[in-house]
Amino acid sequence: MGKFLCFSLSLFLFLFASCRDGALEAELPYEPPIAAGETAVRACLVYIVADNNLNSFLQADLTEMCKGAAGVPADCFMLAYVDDAHSPRILRFFNNEGVGDYETVRNFEREMDSCSADDMCEVLEWVKENYPSLKMDLIMWSHATGWLYDDNRRNVSRSFGYDGNRVDAASPARMNVEELAALLQRVALKPERLFFDACFMQCAESAYALRECADWIIASPAEIPAYGAPYDVIVPLLFDDEAGIQDIIDAYKEAYEGSDTGVVLSAVRCAAMEALASATADVVRECLLPTMHPDYGSLFAYLPGGRWTGGARYPCFYDMNAVMLGCVPFFSEYSKWKAALDAAVPYGCASGSWWSDVVGRYVSLSSAWCGISMYLPKDALLYPANLNEDFAFCEWYEAAGWKEVGW
Repeated sequence: MGKFLCFSLSLFLFLFASCRDGALEAELPYEPPIAAGETAVRACLVYIVADNNLNSFLQADLTEMCKGAAGVPADCFMLAYVDDAHSPRILRFFNNEGVGDYETVRNFEREMDSCSADDMCEVLEWVKENYPSLKMDLIMWSHATGWLYDDNRRNVSRSFGYDGNRVDAASPARMNVEELAALLQRVALKPERLFFDACFMQCAESAYALRECADWIIASPAEIPAYGAPYDVIVPLLFDDEAGIQDIIDAYKEAYEGSDTGVVLSAVRCAAMEALASATADVVRECLLPTMHPDYGSLFAYLPGGRWTGGARYPCFYDMNAVMLGCVPFFSEYSKWKAALDAAVPYGCASGSWWSDVVGRYVSLSSAWCGISMYLPKDALLYPANLNEDFAFCEWYEAAGWKEVGW
């Protein structure tokens, strides 16, 4: 998440207290509609890693979740794992006779390394055992940098999450996308929708790594505002059988209409990522050889020019459709590739512009946009800082033909 917006402490207290008429810590007057251990029709878990500079934005989102819980059906579970400046815990939100309510269903007696595979696995396994469901959504809430690789030896902001208060300083502060994919398959917890309320996660590299872990990925190829999703609106839609992914994405974007910032979102159909990789490899072999030294400067990117910040080099996060429009010389070849793209990314929506904290200015939308980004390798003299080396860790690197052509 970005840091462009902020709240006052007084507004936090007012909003959070309004969830249950100022009695958040009072005993619940009613039992939740469906008991723990029963199998719900649908569940949603928001996995929150907020032990960082996003902590000040957390209470507003929890308040929104509580308000949105008024729309959670009696046969469903709405949960949030919260790791912030306090003890890690799991909250359950539910409809209490027409009013959103919540209870703490587990307090962890130790500090959690929320971006370590073992501790994340513990949370997911516990939820799976105690709050089973026929269908599930998983929302990942924190900082993120898409596919960028963290090998635990670099003090940089890379990949999903940032846990700033770990038990062991040597344990991972962040989780690589490949680690997350392996974890979700290990737990055998396949969400119907994997929703990243975090920056830069809608990239081909991440979607390909997660292709067997969910049916859909909802995310942004750009930065998102620190406010994040409007959970008071999103939560009821997640449990509404008549609402689709398009409704969820549209509601997110509409929450930022007329604001000082904006947002870009899209939906990826995971089952179509193999075909998109194959179609991309055909184009890479013909049009993006290292010897061609193509000029990428005019292509639309979600982070124009990239940037050094916080000790890390960010890539440009080029829009996939913009790349192909600019680099594929023949329309017939582009059309074939575009069919694969449309199958993999059937829907997206975007504000006309949005604020980028990384580059420190507004970025304007291009007519070429499609809602998913990709990395373009460059000559080391033009693009230093080991980005090409990091890119080689991605499965997409080989699947999309980059290894074959010698990048």
